[in-house]
Amino acid sequence: MNKKKINIVLLGGNGFIGKNLIRYFIEKKLKTISVGNKNDQFRDAGHRKKKTLVTNIFKTSKYFKYINDHSIIIFLATPINCKTPIKFIKKYKKLVFLLKKKKICRFLLVSSVAVYEKSTKIINEENNCKPQSDYGKLCLKLEKITLEILQKRTKIVRISNTFGIYRKKLGIIEKILFNLTIQNKYFFANQNIKRSFISVDDVCKTLFLMCKKNYEDQLFNLTNNNYIFTFNKLFSLIKKNTNTNVDIKIKNQQFKLYNSIICSRKIRSIFKIKFKNNFFAELTKVKNFLKDNRNKYN
Repeated sequence: MNKKKINIVLLGGNGFIGKNLIRYFIEKKLKTISVGNKNDQFRDAGHRKKKTLVTNIFKTSKYFKYINDHSIIIFLATPINCKTPIKFIKKYKKLVFLLKKKKICRFLLVSSVAVYEKSTKIINEENNCKPQSDYGKLCLKLEKITLEILQKRTKIVRISNTFGIYRKKLGIIEKILFNLTIQNKYFFANQNIKRSFISVDDVCKTLFLMCKKNYEDQLFNLTNNNYIFTFNKLFSLIKKNTNTNVDIKIKNQQFKLYNSIICSRKIRSIFKIKFKNNFFAELTKVKNFLKDNRNKYN
């Protein structure tokens, strides 16, 4: 990598992963610029210490002056519920073309394991992509566009179910914690479905390594191999952590759920990552955050 001081540009830096990532990069003293729409739901002093531009990521005139040939772009702005996907894709394609002209060092696209086809077996990077959700379809489309335009400068990381603090829309783990500790109830659709999880802290550590190291591979799965649970097991662990005795309630589900067991051996091997099993400590961190911010979720 160029020995010049690398500057990191987070596109979508005011979201769930972005807020955690900017705090982590502050600790690591990386020169970082965060670009994203205004989001004051969770104020954090650490997030404001770095250069933060509150603007639409497609308004490139606001931040392109900070981008050069040793910039690394981290794209975190793929919307989970995109109301106008065709319009978003057009804007994204234009953005990537402009970044190509800037001759950036690297474009790190944060994607999702939702791009894969349903499978009862372990899923690695060689598995076929046949997304079932609109979000998975959008992620896959952005992957193809980026690879086509930026080619070798493209790095894609497909992340499994992520949990942690600063999440605006609660994921499965946050929902269970919130309902058990605050509302004292929870309903499952299917308790035997097995899913892969990763904490947002582990995501931040991995993205940091992906910014600092040279590597040829372009596609990676990302999950914590210690956190692969059935919903029933997950619920039991959270009940133990929260010291609650609430029974599981089964509700009718309109659509069928499938296992999602992700293999992240490649990324762990290349970046020498050994994910720890700190599940209870990470649950406690999220639980305390939810208690402190319960008024924002009511």
